[in-house]
Amino acid sequence: MNRFTIDFDADTWMMPLRKELGDLLPNDIEAVLRSAAPKFVEDARDILYRASSDPETLIDRSIDWVKGSDVLAFHGTRLTDIEANKLWQSGLRALDIQDRIDWIFRTVPDLADALAQHEAIKLAHSHSMGNRGGQVHLAISRQFTQLGYDYHREGSEFDRRLLQFAGLDHLLPQLTQRGRSWLVSIRLSGGQALDGMHPFFPIEYTRENDRYPNLVRELLEELAWQDAPPWQSSTAD
Repeated sequence: MNRFTIDFDADTWMMPLRKELGDLLPNDIEAVLRSAAPKFVEDARDILYRASSDPETLIDRSIDWVKGSDVLAFHGTRLTDIEANKLWQSGLRALDIQDRIDWIFRTVPDLADALAQHEAIKLAHSHSMGNRGGQVHLAISRQFTQLGYDYHREGSEFDRRLLQFAGLDHLLPQLTQRGRSWLVSIRLSGGQALDGMHPFFPIEYTRENDRYPNLVRELLEELAWQDAPPWQSSTAD
């Protein structure tokens, strides 16, 4: 049986999720959202939640729907053609901090000379950067790979932060000018996507403290916002 694939950037997932949640929402939910005229996606999501006949089941069912689907995720980076071919053959690998530092030393000798004796190497293990170890950075939207930090143009954020902590910003072009931009897509099971978006705390903890698990939050926001009117046009002076 083919599993449905959630592509967050397309709207093809909205109708299946609406159908899944249909009996938990009033028949006039679109009118409810339009009447409320929320200004922000978070407000639209909360209106949808409060309008539900059983809000907690709404979240439960959303989680189950995601788990029964696949999720398309994206990784933006810079690669040489040789590296891209290797990635195609072996797939994305979780970050091993020491392996990555060794790779930088081998690949860009100028950086090796500048970094070898620097405290930044210790920071890479002990600073918040160390929390990235064992992880692969993925985004559920193509756009998210270029918001805040442009992975397409800048490449590895770990490499960049390592230079910045060392005060070696002038060497950043050594990273941003090698290779070319790549956008890698990967299909995950819904369960993998949910677990990946909660790397430090389980979903249950998130629900207890913040109501909406990650990914379900984004899906419900987009679903509700789709039915909300453009607030700019109704509130403009």
